[in-house]
Amino acid sequence: MLRVVQRWSLGWQLIVVADGAYAVIQWLSDLQQGQRITVITRLRLDAVLYNLAPERVAGQMGRPRLKGEYLPTLAALVHDPQTRWERVR
Repeated sequence: MLRVVQRWSLGWQLIVVADGAYAVIQWLSDLQQGQRITVITRLRLDAVLYNLAPERVAGQMGRPRLKGEYLPTLAALVHDPQTRWERVR
């Protein structure tokens, strides 16, 4: 359904609010292939998050990586004094 809405909204940035069932990395990544879309969904504070996998080098042996380096958990970001917060209304 969101792909159809993306096609209809030429040039508009979509912001979609979804429940935790839509926190699927592959699905969210596939949506980014079209126009700009932002999906806001719930994540657990202890969710393990990763950077994108690095690009495959020409001639590289073995299976391509699926995950990049670890990112800090959301709980760690909440308690980190270096985290900058911005109020949104």
